[in-house]
Amino acid sequence: SITVPAPLQQTATIRLEARREATFRGLAERLLRVRRGAAWITQHRDACDYIVAAGDEVRIAGDGAVIVQALTDVVIDVMRPAPVSRARAALRAIVGAVRRPPVGAPASHPVPR
Repeated sequence: SITVPAPLQQTATIRLEARREATFRGLAERLLRVRRGAAWITQHRDACDYIVAAGDEVRIAGDGAVIVQALTDVVIDVMRPAPVSRARAALRAIVGAVRRPPVGAPASHPVPR
């Protein structure tokens, strides 16, 4: 298990060889951006696992363990995302809610606007 230091202000880099795995802690509110290769990423209390490749990003929401398994040799940048204003965050939440289909509706069900 590797703990990322709390004062990380800029970018850190994770490099793993194919089929290697590492567990990280202390990545809350960080963004993982794949620079090269492909990896499987899972995080504590997230129902989703992520298969990511060059150009993909995963935002780490919680403070729990994050497991990264390299599917190929991989290089991943760990960074703090750019700050988002409260107004922009509220707008994103509203837009996201409007775009989601009603609970129990089939995926093809049109969402009223």
